Amino acid sequence: LVIIDDKIMKYVLYQMRTVSEVRRKCNNLALEESYIDEVIQYLIEAGYLDDKKFAKKYVENVMRLDKASRNEMKVGL
Repeated sequence: LVIIDDKIMKYVLYQMRTVSEVRRKCNNLALEESYIDEVIQYLIEAGYLDDKKFAKKYVENVMRLDKASRNEMKVGL
């Protein structure tokens, strides 16, 4: 059982996040690397983090709202 820091859980629940965003947030909170790895693994297994799903939603939103080019989308990801 992994106990998730409230700040991390709120960060993840506020909007869809990538693994790298959550890792950066954990590092900014000065959490231990082994704890960060456990938290990220738990969040992935529980369905809170999914980089492929994030990328798909990002592309869908950009195409729907901005009509951005492929290169602009790559920069955004």
